[in-house]
Amino acid sequence: MSVINQRNKAVVWDFWQRMNFAKPNQIAGLVKKTFHKNVDWNGSQPINQIRGTDALIADFYEPFRHSFPDVKLTADILMGGESQSQSGEGTGEYWVSGIGYLTGTFVHDWIGIPASGQKTNIHFGQFFVMRDEKIVESYVIFDTLAVMKQAGFQVLPPALGREGGKVIKPYGGNGVLLTEQDELEGRQTLDATMAMLNGLIRYDRARDMENLDSMAQHLFWHPDFHWMGPTGIGSVHGLEEFNDFHDLPWLIGFGDRPSTIDFEPKVVEEWANLVKASSHAWACGTASFRGTMASIRALPERKKSYRFATSIGTSAKVESRFKTGSLSIWSTYSFSWM
Repeated sequence: MSVINQRNKAVVWDFWQRMNFAKPNQIAGLVKKTFHKNVDWNGSQPINQIRGTDALIADFYEPFRHSFPDVKLTADILMGGESQSQSGEGTGEYWVSGIGYLTGTFVHDWIGIPASGQKTNIHFGQFFVMRDEKIVESYVIFDTLAVMKQAGFQVLPPALGREGGKVIKPYGGNGVLLTEQDELEGRQTLDATMAMLNGLIRYDRARDMENLDSMAQHLFWHPDFHWMGPTGIGSVHGLEEFNDFHDLPWLIGFGDRPSTIDFEPKVVEEWANLVKASSHAWACGTASFRGTMASIRALPERKKSYRFATSIGTSAKVESRFKTGSLSIWSTYSFSWM
């Protein structure tokens, strides 16, 4: 597993680094070298699904580079591993995932957003499915609301959490994992994170309303944790802010999600300090979120498991005090309104 995982991470890392310095006439070659010719690429609204490298180049990479000609990618997290079943067995499917920023001068309109002519930071989260050292599937969410806001358009009510600037990097700045990590400690970290996620599903809006005690999140979060949300929600510090500024408004808006959710770990890095986990979509349909009508669309089975993982995925940092049962979790959610 380790050799395959290391090679897969190297493929993605090499692609990101080469794209940072690629000339316009080199983009197509890099994409075709890295992605399978029949890649299934999925982006946030309104880009959505793109099939095949030719379409990927024409419909995403070339327009994006046209809008942000000097764009550079900075990764805060890069990790990979073999997909795991709920029993903990490997499935033979390998993933690489990352979180970071795309920063460039916004000189031409992009996906309907008027160009600002200013430097723009686009927070993103991306999952890659790897096979034979090629990307065969990709799921990426861009914080497009942040692009709108930086261009001068406030499309949602002011966030309850803090907005502006960039999210905090993982503690120690060691989120890019290019070397082999400890698989056992990675499993322990994943188990701790999954316990936290399963606590979330205990909430029942009809029963609990504004009482969040049923989720027992105080058992999982360190008192000094930071949670970085997308534009429209913002970042918070500590459990009280997390409940007041994100969790409670979200649950009141989308609290009719199923009472049982099949959480499935999809990317397991062998390291104890970083883990990504994904879940099935919590709710479908339209609801009011802080006075704004928002909807989560029902997705095909494959997308429901993975694309939504990017949007409501968790990147968690667990300190060494994990072994005494106290977690310090660094979390960032990146999603788009659909």
